[in-house]
Amino acid sequence: MISDGPKPVEVPNLVGKSWDDAMKALTAKRFKVVRTDEFSDTVPAGVVIRHDPVPGAEAPRDSTVTVVVSKGPDLVPVPDLRGDTVEDAVSALEAAGLQVDVVGYRPGRRVREQDPEGGTKLHRNATVTLYL
Repeated sequence: MISDGPKPVEVPNLVGKSWDDAMKALTAKRFKVVRTDEFSDTVPAGVVIRHDPVPGAEAPRDSTVTVVVSKGPDLVPVPDLRGDTVEDAVSALEAAGLQVDVVGYRPGRRVREQDPEGGTKLHRNATVTLYL
């Protein structure tokens, strides 16, 4: 009789657990672990979003489980642009991954106010309004 090898092991549900807890649970069941990270607006940083194979699936011992861990929301800091020329301010915001709305546009004018203020963190692609 030929052996089919070791009996497959059930993959535990790691969703919502910390990365450290997920790693310990998987290595205890003799799985290899690969971590990938992605942004999430709903799952706190450092917490498992999902994994493959999915919870409850059976996988061979020593096989790999890929765990996706949250980096938290994709936030970027808004630079303080007051006093900058409109052209420099627009370039800085676009380089930061933000959208721009300019009120009172004329080439070379300087930024009087901005909404939101510098130092605020916004989701990537959010809009900053510049008042000239």
